[in-house]
Amino acid sequence: MWEGAGTISFGIYACSPEDSSFKAVFTDMQITECAWKAHDGQQPD
Repeated sequence: MWEGAGTISFGIYACSPEDSSFKAVFTDMQITECAWKAHDGQQPD
């Protein structure tokens, strides 16, 4: 993604575990390096 030569399209998927709906509003988004820490003691998928 960091070396893309043009427009990069992406999406965000959100779901509800119940039979309901909601509206999600995202503000002040930033594209950065991964901020998730590795799982401790769990092998990756």
